[in-house]
Amino acid sequence: MGRLFYTVLLLLSVFSNIQAQNSITQLPDLTGNATLQIGYTLLNADFPVELDIFHSFPQHEITHMKDSLHHNRRTLSISCPVKNVENTVFLTLNGFKLRLLLVPGDTVGVILTEDPNVSDPYSSIQFQGKNQEIQAYYLAKKHAFPIETAQLALNACGQAEDLKMFKTKIDSLHHAEAGFWSRYQETHRLPYWFKTYESASISYSDARLRLYAISYQIDYQKKTQTIPVTYLSFLDQLAIQDTSAFYQYDYLNFLEAFIYMKAKGAAHTTVGENELRATAKRYLGKDLVTYFQLWQAGGGILGAPENTARQLSELQVNDRYKYLVAYLLAKCESQVRSLKKGDKAPTFFLADQRDSLVSLGQFKGEVVYLSFWFSSCGGCIHEMPFENKMVEKFRGQPVRIISISIDTDRKKWLAAIDKYNLKTINLIANPAWRETLESKYKISVYPHYTLIGADGNIIENFASRPSQNASEKIEKALAGIPAKTP
Repeated sequence: MGRLFYTVLLLLSVFSNIQAQNSITQLPDLTGNATLQIGYTLLNADFPVELDIFHSFPQHEITHMKDSLHHNRRTLSISCPVKNVENTVFLTLNGFKLRLLLVPGDTVGVILTEDPNVSDPYSSIQFQGKNQEIQAYYLAKKHAFPIETAQLALNACGQAEDLKMFKTKIDSLHHAEAGFWSRYQETHRLPYWFKTYESASISYSDARLRLYAISYQIDYQKKTQTIPVTYLSFLDQLAIQDTSAFYQYDYLNFLEAFIYMKAKGAAHTTVGENELRATAKRYLGKDLVTYFQLWQAGGGILGAPENTARQLSELQVNDRYKYLVAYLLAKCESQVRSLKKGDKAPTFFLADQRDSLVSLGQFKGEVVYLSFWFSSCGGCIHEMPFENKMVEKFRGQPVRIISISIDTDRKKWLAAIDKYNLKTINLIANPAWRETLESKYKISVYPHYTLIGADGNIIENFASRPSQNASEKIEKALAGIPAKTP
């Protein structure tokens, strides 16, 4: 009887692990939610709470929530959209930031016994729920690495003289992180499925950062160097078609960097969409490449929803993925409708290079093309020569090309204007105006462009880039200006 009992327990445990493993390889649940319950009984002042979820589908989709605890409300319940197992969830409690893992249908309790900013945060936070041991792992990891290894690697990427020096640094970081993970498993009980999940997350995050460094140093920093022979050896240890990590955030972002590298090869020019698609098909299986294309197409909703809708309508998918296509198309429509053609363009009052205030209303009667950017944005910098050409093309005509930077450092902004010889009308948005502009103009991705008619109304938000057909659209807008009567 005893032997049978333990056999049943073992089978139930195996079945539970299989169920959990399957849960991380299923398609996204677009209506999925998890509940986050936060409690702090010793509260005598306002206690700000922020939540950021970087979703694994679609690309670049982020949920940001703000709330607070206070003496009249010592508990807080937050319903969080969670489409799959998500470990890129960051909860900030009165300035103390910690990572969580959320699963659709799960409830996670976070109990504070003291303010983590005035006491030991690693003993003042306790967790409840079926995945509490996983939340405790991430808290212990933060204790070991107060700054996440990914951020340390990004810092090293910008500071290293070359890829050889960067490799030495990231090897050390990865060794420390993997070592911590290995030791933690030896002394703590964790679900089997999570061990697979976290191991993949660590490996693919590390790999993505190594590939990103190549692009950053060679394409953005313009460093002339040869990739060391051993630099890419880490790829030998990775599965490119990894079904166990099929829908993970770090895996999908690794795939994007990997495919870009393979499509680019030794070229030093921008890789076209056709090359990227062909490379994706070459390295990914039929099923994975379809999902990957949908995930990637979703990233375009924030910056070019109309183009994304066209791409999705041309993409042939089987019945399994049609609900994802419908979801993405609905988001495209919502994004376009939020600031559509004919709507009054949101106004602004921003400082120029001489620290004089400039408003959008000053340009009534002229076609206005707005370019939103910041000085370390590679895509923004790529477009600047084309913006200068547009300034020259429309010189003497009722057209204004206005560049709006969101840099918080004025000196950095002025240096960028000088470095790239910007001929546009150059304005800078302080943090308050940045938040307003991002909200009003629906800016989630930079660079962002908006075309405004001479009547002050929107012609096109998410407008074409200067390097594309922006000039043609400006010419069309000019042709629509009524001729002045003598």
